[in-house]
Amino acid sequence: MGNNVLIQCGDHFENQNRILPLCLHLKSYGIRPIVLLYSNNSSNIFEYENIETINLDFYRSLGKDKIKYTYTAYDESFVADVSYIEKAKNPWKFSTKRKRDEVRKIYRDKISLEKIIHDFNIDIVGIWNGYTGYVANILRFYCSEKKIKCFFMERSFFKGGLFVDPLGANGYSELARLKKVESECKDIYTVSDNEFSVSDYIFIPLQVQTDTNNILFSNYVKSMRKLILLVYKAIQDYNYENSTNIKLVVREHPEEVDKRLNLPKISGIDYRNDLGLEYWIKKSLSVITINSTVGLEALALGKNVITLGDAIYTSKELTLEYSENTELKNLIFLSLKKSPDVSSVNTFLNLLYQRNTVTYDHFPSCLEFIIKNKNAKPFASLISNKKDGIISYLKSRRVVRVQVLFKKIPKLNLTYRNLAVLCDRDYIKSELIKLYGVEVDIEITRVNVFTDSDIYIIDSIDSNINIPENGFLLDPYLLPIG
Repeated sequence: MGNNVLIQCGDHFENQNRILPLCLHLKSYGIRPIVLLYSNNSSNIFEYENIETINLDFYRSLGKDKIKYTYTAYDESFVADVSYIEKAKNPWKFSTKRKRDEVRKIYRDKISLEKIIHDFNIDIVGIWNGYTGYVANILRFYCSEKKIKCFFMERSFFKGGLFVDPLGANGYSELARLKKVESECKDIYTVSDNEFSVSDYIFIPLQVQTDTNNILFSNYVKSMRKLILLVYKAIQDYNYENSTNIKLVVREHPEEVDKRLNLPKISGIDYRNDLGLEYWIKKSLSVITINSTVGLEALALGKNVITLGDAIYTSKELTLEYSENTELKNLIFLSLKKSPDVSSVNTFLNLLYQRNTVTYDHFPSCLEFIIKNKNAKPFASLISNKKDGIISYLKSRRVVRVQVLFKKIPKLNLTYRNLAVLCDRDYIKSELIKLYGVEVDIEITRVNVFTDSDIYIIDSIDSNINIPENGFLLDPYLLPIG
């Protein structure tokens, strides 16, 4: 096994922030992580930790002249495979008039990625999801064809963590295929006691309708409207047969962009996006989901969960699973009568952490196949230690002086649905609360030279600048540098 690991990341801060700990762990084990970004001018938190990056756009520009195939000459099976999800999301892109442009994009990225893998002598590839976007799909296909070792990444259940698995993400993961949950690891996570008084409703947290998890692993319903109507009818039938008055509370997904969901407006269905997700889970009688990670969160909060699709936590007797041979009203009855299997859920969560979760403090056992030097010193949580110093300082201050020195990026790319956020007073204040748990007033200045401040936020490291000895140096996402 070689030392060069290509890790698909992209430009969004959320992905970069989750992948950074993985890179630091790999470096500590003598592995060379090479992070694949997309844009030449994107923010790059990896440079502050001396982690190598590649810009896909640069390689795309090199390959422009090589895309000379005729429209009828491309590999139909390859294009069908890597475009399956995009076609399901946006079928109009593959109309007779537009398909040529999509095929050209696919081959542009195929040529670019093949050259990167060749030029950097890549031994292992880390792929985000495997089915989200052309880059991930091409990497998945290429690694399979060329027998290149790979692993897959996704958002973790654990806050700020990275889910990794050698076979796939979500329903394709090795973890999802386990039928029996056993773990000999020490307890990292414990299922919560539900201290809330329970209300009179069943809770549905909606998913993004065009998310790969829904497209690939939802077995019975593909639209959120159909899901709501199916559950509503089952609740009405249950109420009629049992002389009850159970209601339905629905929470829309905060990242949903489709304005044409046509969600039903019926008496007995209450749409609530206030008070926070955890509140609605804890107050509910039970939770129904297709295969959302919220289902796992509900299990962790001691709730019975009904699922209508495949997920990493289904098929393990942790959830009540809908099928063509079951009536949903009967599953609702069971969800209200049986006690949650807290012990099994607790075992699964600890297995999930030990086996599949990357944090600053933990390297997962499922990626040990990458490590050649088993005696190498593991990565110490340096950033966590730096955060402790910042937290202590912030707690001692009522007002914090912040200086912003940006040379490259006037706006921040946080997630793939939140692309242009200003680094202003409101952003800084909210991120300090989120990352460090401290609320302070902010005095902000923007000049091109360092002045006397408590926090300095910079978007690039210039060897010619004199960094102040006092104060904290942070990147645009308020993580500590140096």
